[in-house]
Amino acid sequence: VAEVMNVKIFSTEEVTDSFALKNNFDDIKNYVTQESINSYKERLRQSSLNFNNIVAKDSPVIFIILDELSSSQEIYNYTKDSIDFDFDKKLNQIGFQTFPEFNSLSIKTTLSMPSIFNFNLHNSIETFLYEEDVFSGYSNRNLIYSLYQESYRKNALIDSLEKKGVNVTSYGHLNFDGYEKTLNNHLLNKVTDQKNMNLIDKVLAITLYGFIDKKIQGPDKRYWEINEEVLSKLSSTSPDKNNFYFFHLYAPHWPYSYFDEHYEDKSLGDLDNHILFKRFFLNKLLYVLNDSKFKSSRIIITGDHGYRFDPIIDKTKTSLYIKGYDNIKDVNSFVLQDLGYLINASF
Repeated sequence: VAEVMNVKIFSTEEVTDSFALKNNFDDIKNYVTQESINSYKERLRQSSLNFNNIVAKDSPVIFIILDELSSSQEIYNYTKDSIDFDFDKKLNQIGFQTFPEFNSLSIKTTLSMPSIFNFNLHNSIETFLYEEDVFSGYSNRNLIYSLYQESYRKNALIDSLEKKGVNVTSYGHLNFDGYEKTLNNHLLNKVTDQKNMNLIDKVLAITLYGFIDKKIQGPDKRYWEINEEVLSKLSSTSPDKNNFYFFHLYAPHWPYSYFDEHYEDKSLGDLDNHILFKRFFLNKLLYVLNDSKFKSSRIIITGDHGYRFDPIIDKTKTSLYIKGYDNIKDVNSFVLQDLGYLINASF
């Protein structure tokens, strides 16, 4: 990859924390370490795409993404506190298989989500370079970003499910093309909706009409308001046969607050605040999942990547929790970005 794209490979010892800040490249001449290449190749080899043992049924599938969900094993290695396996143990009690370490090829939401919903885009050179921020300062970086977001809005998984006659309901952070708009005041949805407005709507947006419309919509929702809304949608959903439901919760990602129920502790570092918020938020999710109406549903819960802001925690590892997939005995033959294949094979 480096040879083809004219990228210099540095040893880990040569790269300092301030390296990237000192080098504002105008083209593809950023750095990639041999360590990052080896790690990526090792995780890529784990991607098998083989879900032939999954029985296609009409029972509903619920897919829940917990943004920046750290691996429970990684967190326990840091805290040495068994409380960090509580969520795993309690899910076990209601019929889930739990895998405290699950590999992701991505550490970016903007790549991980399009990759999952397009049957793993991480075999491409472009994805690898974007993951490594090789395009930082490169004039086409924003264009590449836009293309990935467009591939998320119009993705292959939803297209495949539609052709099978599966009904789709999404409470994700990006509206699927042709589907009901949800979370309209989330910034990512606002940006993509604006880009896809027709010419008349774009003109109206800068008139008095547009000003009034913005006032009616109100400001962007705060992240805890989004999480409350998505949790509420999950709680009020009564899963039906031949339906796929998608929920994306912006937690345990920063900001580590939830109304008056949980506040970020300013005296603690980011990792410790992440752990406290993770414990708090997973309990809220568990309370919803305990409802008997989910008994016949197949459920997949995971992160889009791991915790990224302290090197003591492996940012490529998250956790996986599944119910209704008894044929899956381990997670050694696939990665997070392969889950689109699993969902598609479910119907």
